[in-house]
Amino acid sequence: MVFPLGVLFTVGVNSASALDVKAGPIWSNEDAQVKCPVATAAVGGIWNGHWTTTEWGVMSVCGVNNVKAGPIWNNNDAKRKCIVAATAAGGTWNGHWTTTEWGVMSVCGVN
Repeated sequence: MVFPLGVLFTVGVNSASALDVKAGPIWSNEDAQVKCPVATAAVGGIWNGHWTTTEWGVMSVCGVNNVKAGPIWNNNDAKRKCIVAATAAGGTWNGHWTTTEWGVMSVCGVN
């Protein structure tokens, strides 16, 4: 079965929440534009553009909706790989996944 790139797959679970990744203090949106992509990439995540300060001057978090998982070939493969990728990032797989580059990379939804 061939799927077009960017098709979203869901395996039995729904969720709209995101995973928060600690990034140290963030002082402004401009600062977040630098720090969040780095912090989220460190856990295999892709920054969703959201951030918030959790403790002023000490800690902020950056939102992640998806983590990279390498190529995923089908829903059964996603069930194996996405749980591992989400857990490694400190999150929980939400049942969603999509191929971003056929045969090379897929991402798994996390919260």
